[in-house]
Amino acid sequence: MWGDTERSSGSRCRMVRRGIVHRRFADLCDRVELRAFRRTISRWFIARNAVFHRNAVFAKVETGLKLRQSETGSTMKQDVVLYDGHCRFCTRQIETLRRLDGKNRLRFLSLHDPSVATDYPDLSFDQMMAEMWVVSIGGVRYGGANALRYLSRRLPILWPVSPWLHFPGSLPFWSWLYRQVAKRRYRIAGRTCDDGTCSLHR
Repeated sequence: MWGDTERSSGSRCRMVRRGIVHRRFADLCDRVELRAFRRTISRWFIARNAVFHRNAVFAKVETGLKLRQSETGSTMKQDVVLYDGHCRFCTRQIETLRRLDGKNRLRFLSLHDPSVATDYPDLSFDQMMAEMWVVSIGGVRYGGANALRYLSRRLPILWPVSPWLHFPGSLPFWSWLYRQVAKRRYRIAGRTCDDGTCSLHR
């Protein structure tokens, strides 16, 4: 009989249920079964969590790849900054914006580019020569000081100056200041063309 009890815990427990072994051995068998059950459940939960974690990691990697592709693809949506490419002062400011735009949120296009007249027919040449324009992803046009205010909201690195540009009632002052600089931009740093298109617009 004892040889049978040593063969497996299952046979011992069956013997316990039949009253063959003392009650304390029955309690011992119950505890052994309970521990085995707990180990089985614990292993199942560990394996289940590992599968969920693996799936979550794969999902994040896939999402990151899709986002990276969308950011680097040619169809990425960007705000368009229209500026005077013949103005040295303007091009220097645009180079600064390029460095500040770490996420390629902006696309810079000289107003003298032939595609501008086709893509933005609502903006006249005189309007674009008078001030910089930003065309948002949604198609909204911002000119002059309003363009600067929009950029201060769009680029996180410019957020510290955004409250100053958006101070209530300050837009007329910023617009006046912008026009004064824009009218003198060629005098400040010169121009880069000799075909007559760089004539001053007052």
